[in-house]
Amino acid sequence: MPQTRMMRELRKRICLHISPEPLVFHEGNLATEFGFSRTPVREVLQMLAAQRLVETRAGVGTIAPPLDGIRREKDFTAYIELTRAAAACSEGQRLSRAVQGEVLGHLSTVEMAPDRGLEAEDYVDISGELVEAMGQLVEDPIIRDAMTGAHWRLLRWRASDILQGGPGQSISMKENSAKIAAAVREGDPAKALLVCAGIGTELKDPAQRS
Repeated sequence: MPQTRMMRELRKRICLHISPEPLVFHEGNLATEFGFSRTPVREVLQMLAAQRLVETRAGVGTIAPPLDGIRREKDFTAYIELTRAAAACSEGQRLSRAVQGEVLGHLSTVEMAPDRGLEAEDYVDISGELVEAMGQLVEDPIIRDAMTGAHWRLLRWRASDILQGGPGQSISMKENSAKIAAAVREGDPAKALLVCAGIGTELKDPAQRS
């Protein structure tokens, strides 16, 4: 689907943008670049907005705001807690074979990543497959959208780290993906989500959480 290619390309641009200035998207320019009318361009920007990758500002247009270093720790915490909530909502559910197949397809891309450190662009491509896979494990659309948005923001931080000299996390990604795939084959979405976030596989009763 052509819009899927555009979606992936714009997400990559956002994740690789480390300037303190926002990245601005103009519908007309994107329509010309990708050979679409403005309607599908607008639809893609709306999907990116749902994933909290862009926002609309009056008089400016659609922008991807820069990462806020002050919020980095809170951004990581938000992803962990939203994934924990997604797992709690998925506890006791079983994955259909169709969903298992789709998720494992995404994960296979991660598992084929090279063992050495990745360039930022490759990291975004491969980690994007993991984000897509995890989103398919959550039935509740509100929790799914919130978790996916937080996951993309985490991915932006990781890509920024690589661009500024940090290593791509190839080996840990592959090891984590293999563990997630094992949980998916068991049909257990809650376990797969918890493994992905690295927060254990035991869910507590909400009343017992600190």
